[in-house]
Amino acid sequence: MVVLRRKSGPIIGIVALVLGGSVSAWALAAHASRSPVPDRVTVAMLVLFGMRVGWRAVGRPRVEAHPEGLLVVGLMGRSWISARDLRLISTENGMTVLLTDGYEVPVFAFSASMLDRGRTERAASQMRGVLRKGSVARDSAPSTRSPDFTWFDLAFVPLPVLMLLSAAGVWGTWS
Repeated sequence: MVVLRRKSGPIIGIVALVLGGSVSAWALAAHASRSPVPDRVTVAMLVLFGMRVGWRAVGRPRVEAHPEGLLVVGLMGRSWISARDLRLISTENGMTVLLTDGYEVPVFAFSASMLDRGRTERAASQMRGVLRKGSVARDSAPSTRSPDFTWFDLAFVPLPVLMLLSAAGVWGTWS
């Protein structure tokens, strides 16, 4: 198995999480006496939500190349692409994996930006090389696409409810 991702992705993700969390904690603590508890809770939930989305967008995306296929981990989901269902790995306008049924799986781990400077093409050739080395069995697992949520993502379920209650004037109107 070969794991392919931007080398800077996890580093930038961790630095952004630490800085964002530190600045937000300091701001919430510094203004604690001037803002009511519901406002602080709402801001804290928004900050946590932003940090989680930031990690999912920058630090987490990757492609795991197995001889049997590819596991593409993206922003909100993961896709297992069996080698027998793979038609093309395209590096035009970022990276996209095209399946035999015509479905396109975008790969968030690589982009067409100047920051990647040829890494997208090298990663695609590495994926092709791993897939060529492996022998695909007829009974290999079929391609699947599924949402990917963890227990930490469920912690953000109250956020939309709090925002709706705040907009309706129920949350945060007492003193």
